[in-house]
Amino acid sequence: GFFRVQGGTYIKELISGDDGRTTPSVAELIGIPAVCVELNVVGIREKEKNQDTAYVEPATPDHNA
Repeated sequence: GFFRVQGGTYIKELISGDDGRTTPSVAELIGIPAVCVELNVVGIREKEKNQDTAYVEPATPDHNA
């Protein structure tokens, strides 16, 4: 799935719940344990003056990472 989040959001913890430290979490919402096995940033948006958000740059997947 895809998530659009604010900068500084801990995505892996958002999914797993980080032993109850992050709530709500995906695991909590679906009622079973969940872990992030792969994380790809597909784009970054940045606020600009007089605009809600502006598209900055797409991320190029590094399949060797």
